[in-house]
Formats: sequence, structure tokens, C-alpha cells
Amino acid sequence: MGGLLSSLAPYLVYRIAACRYGFQDSLANLTPRRLLALIAIYAIASPLLHHLWFWIHKDVVNPLPGFVAMAVGDLSGALLVVYTAKAVLSLFPRLLRPQRT
Repeated sequence: MGGLLSSLAPYLVYRIAACRYGFQDSLANLTPRRLLALIAIYAIASPLLHHLWFWIHKDVVNPLPGFVAMAVGDLSGALLVVYTAKAVLSLFPRLLRPQRT
């Protein structure tokens, strides 16, 4: 169930954002500000779904410390991935620029 919830959270955030921001298949209108907002929303949505599951199955006594730890971990990990990708992509500026003819 953990794997299902881990994949459901980002998908739900994407679907909500796609409706709200009108994302196209290319994500051309995804701005850096929107991306950071979506990362923050995901970092809350994923632990929220997990801890709701734990609460339903009475697997946790005090959910707040686990929720905070998971949210901080998800936020840190997502930011690390995004900024690492940005750094790697910045190494190839000529490949990313449109060709002028």
C-alpha cells in the first residue's frame, strides 16, 4: 500500500495542478514559482495520504512527528532532484537553445 500511496500523491497533485493551471502536455506554462508550489504541495500530500492510511489502520499513536519528518524528507528530496537536474541541464546550454536560421 505504501508504494501505491507514494505514486498516488504526485499524480493527484499533477491532476489538480493541470486543472488549475491548464497544463499542456509539454508543461510549457510551468513557471519556477508554480514548480516550487507544486513541490511543497506534494511534500504535504504524500505524508498526509500515508498518515491517513496509518490512522485508519491504527498503526500510529502520535502521527505528527512522523508526518513532519516525512514532509521534510519529501520536500528536501524533491528540491534536491529539481536543482540537480537544473544544474545538469545548465551544462548543456547550446543543446537547449532554439536554433536560429
